[in-house]
Amino acid sequence: MTKKLIVILIIFMCLLWCVEGKEGPGGPGGSSGGGSSGGGGSHKKLIKLDLKDLIKNAETWKKDDPEEFEYLKTLLSKPFVTTDEYLVPGALIYCPSSGATVSRNDELDISSYVWNRNPIEIRRVLYLTLEMREEGSEEFRPITDVQKIQTNEYDKKYNFTERKWPEIEYVRDLDATGNVTLRIRVQDGQYDYHSTNMPRDRPDEDLFQEISLTIINNPPQITDMSANKGPVHWKDPLEYAVLVEDADGDFVAVTLHILDEDGNKFPEPINRTQRVMPEANGTRVTFTNAEYNFFDKDDAGKNFTYSYSYSDGMDRRETKTMQGPHFRPNPEIRVEKPAMEPVGGANYYWWQGYDFSLQVQNPKMDNLTVSLYTDTPGHPDTRYPKDAVIGRSDEFVKVKFLNVHPFDVLDSGEHFSYRFKYSAPDQDGKYFTENIPGDRISPKIVRYSIYSSVMVTNILLVLLIALLGGIVMERWFYR
Repeated sequence: MTKKLIVILIIFMCLLWCVEGKEGPGGPGGSSGGGSSGGGGSHKKLIKLDLKDLIKNAETWKKDDPEEFEYLKTLLSKPFVTTDEYLVPGALIYCPSSGATVSRNDELDISSYVWNRNPIEIRRVLYLTLEMREEGSEEFRPITDVQKIQTNEYDKKYNFTERKWPEIEYVRDLDATGNVTLRIRVQDGQYDYHSTNMPRDRPDEDLFQEISLTIINNPPQITDMSANKGPVHWKDPLEYAVLVEDADGDFVAVTLHILDEDGNKFPEPINRTQRVMPEANGTRVTFTNAEYNFFDKDDAGKNFTYSYSYSDGMDRRETKTMQGPHFRPNPEIRVEKPAMEPVGGANYYWWQGYDFSLQVQNPKMDNLTVSLYTDTPGHPDTRYPKDAVIGRSDEFVKVKFLNVHPFDVLDSGEHFSYRFKYSAPDQDGKYFTENIPGDRISPKIVRYSIYSSVMVTNILLVLLIALLGGIVMERWFYR
């Protein structure tokens, strides 16, 4: 409007100064000086006015005498045209997929189709807003920024223009599910109306007063869940990991819930959330104890479970409860140097006795119990009947199981192993040593050689018993 007023002022000043009527300097009957001809008449003189000077003058008037300048504007300004001939511009929605069921990852083609049959002199700037009414609601709400349609944007021949809504490229941008209705709001400074006020739809051209869409959401998915189960130490680098996917490309909030061993929440719930935009093939999300400090030394010896909940803002789901981690308790004893050796030699016969030992440092417990277990295919995980009990000691004490006979003839030719159990956690948080492999037991079944005195004596005894038995039988039947 300011530029228009300046142009009008310039034209007005040109009319004032361009043509000036003047009388000759010598009155009636006199003669003009210089190049005048004839008697003393009057003539018009043309004055060339510099346009830049005129603009500067107008700017000076505006600054030095604003009241007079405003009055001059009222004399020159053209009033806003509000004639009865003004035609309200029309607006419809272009959408080929109106009435369709669409997934939230589908692309949309929604535009505004506007026609304006007014002459450009009386056209007004139009302000368009796309509005939406969700299922179960009676109110429309704006879902886009305002778009401006300028007076010179229309096709000169057919007086229409088309504008795509840039904010709505995918259905997920609507942030809604279910049945939704879309319409256009139009404002021109005087009128405020909607595309539903237009006289009719034009379905042959995919133009509508309003459109309906049934929007469905693809819920997020999480797979490939993993965690340290244990037994582990609470200081170990523990990690929970999960693969997150979402077909609609929504942001997904993934929450890890740390639960007790029965799957129940703690009085102060342990929940940690990450919000991610999954990639096409999924995004790996990890929660580490080093980052979130889930556990501390007071959790030693405890068992935990966990689960996930996840949501894309529309669908929320939960996983089942899973095991882990199981923590080793804080150590109370130290063990080392488990050992075993046969009594009287290294032949490893089944009838031999064996000595087992273990070095134990026990600074805390009054009565520490140590048990011995042996393992063979024929006698798996067999406990020696007598336990060893020791008291406190800041030094290592050797616990011994002497002349133990853990095998029988069925174990001949087999490999064996052994281990120790104790009633307090060791330096690894365990209550036992791992199985310690031993040598192969000799396949020899008979304990003594046939040439030994024991074998000869046994044979003679057997023969003597047989002879005596034969004599008794003969006397009994043939007396």
